[in-house]
Amino acid sequence: MKQLASAKEYAEGVAYQLKLANRNLEILAATDILTGLSNRRHFLVQSQTEFSRSTRTGEPLTVLALDLDHFKQVNDQYGHPAGDDVLKGFAKTVTDQLRPTDHIGRWGGEEFMVILSGASGIEARTIAERIREAVEKNRIVSSGNEISITVSIGLVEFPADAQQQEKIFSIADERLYQAKNRGRNCVADGR
Repeated sequence: MKQLASAKEYAEGVAYQLKLANRNLEILAATDILTGLSNRRHFLVQSQTEFSRSTRTGEPLTVLALDLDHFKQVNDQYGHPAGDDVLKGFAKTVTDQLRPTDHIGRWGGEEFMVILSGASGIEARTIAERIREAVEKNRIVSSGNEISITVSIGLVEFPADAQQQEKIFSIADERLYQAKNRGRNCVADGR
């Protein structure tokens, strides 16, 4: 009887370890390994949930597209490890400015997307400016070097600016490039 109990306990232990391993794999599959933020795939899943909620409740939703200004110069001047430190520091700085209901994900390279749930364009503009100022003030230390960065931000409101998720992301990207064309380190919201 004792041997059966041990076999059962062993099986339960293996099942528990398998459950933990699967949960860790889910986290790894959803997370950008460098910044610890949602990766693009997971961010798109989160955004679909938020767009559906916004459609159902009628609450506004705003998307921010963020891109580090002159990031290539950081890599060229300080090296790729410093660039990695800048990306990690940037992710933390932005996350610190967000509300618990907001979502941030690494879109690719040095570009990030943020969903501001329940935020109107006016509220989102305030949050975007707060992010921009925090990034501008932050100094990231890497291998003894103090690195300053700035960010350009494109802002788009759902459903006021567009009704389809793909179109929202496209407009956010267009506005991001408007911010870059205006001299960088600014927020473009289509006005």
